[in-house]
Amino acid sequence: MQNLIYLILIVLSAGAGWFAGSWSGRDAKEALEVAKKSGQAAETQRAAMQSELDNKLKAIKADHDAEIAKYDARFDAATTNWKRTLAERDNKIQTLNTSAKSFRQRADELTRQLGSARTPEEVARLKSEIAALQGKAQAAEVESLGNVCSKTPVPADLLAGLRVEAL
Repeated sequence: MQNLIYLILIVLSAGAGWFAGSWSGRDAKEALEVAKKSGQAAETQRAAMQSELDNKLKAIKADHDAEIAKYDARFDAATTNWKRTLAERDNKIQTLNTSAKSFRQRADELTRQLGSARTPEEVARLKSEIAALQGKAQAAEVESLGNVCSKTPVPADLLAGLRVEAL
């Protein structure tokens, strides 16, 4: 009889273990399902955030590319203008020298007329006109010399200080 009691106790403990195990397994399965759903929600949220960030990066890159294109266009226009100015430099030098020479000749003519001036007003007018013509001649000569000087190569170390970022 004692064996029967042991057998009943073994069956009862097995049943209790199975019953208790099924409850703990059920909790674990429910926890696993909750974790899966939470993981899927987090993955969906991450995908949405990644998509939003990708779109923002695309917009920033497009803005950056447009800004670079604007700077490139401005640089190309400035380069074209600079090359045109350099190409016209010799003609400008010749024009300035011709202008200076004509101003000087006209000033010399007025200087000769100054000796035959009859009234103080005429002398003052001639002197002011001579001074104006000499100023124009000097300005044309200085500009011409500046253009001639621009043909002279400048050492790179002297130009290095002028290299600044233009905004």
